[in-house]
Amino acid sequence: MTVRLLTNIGRLWTGSEIWSNAAILTQDDRIAWVGPAAELPASIPGVIEDIVDVDHVENLGGGLVTPGLIDAHTHLFAARHAKTWFETADIVAERIRKTIQVVPAEKLFILPDCGLFHLPRDVAFAKLRAMVEGARIVRKELGH
Repeated sequence: MTVRLLTNIGRLWTGSEIWSNAAILTQDDRIAWVGPAAELPASIPGVIEDIVDVDHVENLGGGLVTPGLIDAHTHLFAARHAKTWFETADIVAERIRKTIQVVPAEKLFILPDCGLFHLPRDVAFAKLRAMVEGARIVRKELGH
């Protein structure tokens, strides 16, 4: 088990609000806690007994952290049996619109998550198509 603390996040956009001076605590690449750095708990049951014992601390230098636009970690059962669980181009476009309220469009890169590798090929391609089409929709709206 690896516990990592990301500190000195200048702005963290949750998808609905922006926090200044935030921190993120992960356990084995899953978020265990996120919030304003001043509210970082001294311990998190089942994750870490004393926050000073984290395995890695990474200073993000005042950087901006935003949520992903597509969920690359779809459960295989859902991916194989419920095609409606995929993000549509409209859903991705809406997430991009929300993101450019915080991140200038000229600084935003829409990239696939490497987590798609574990999905069936048709599921991964459907998600990638939604990402490309969602980006195309917003580019057109922006006049690009």
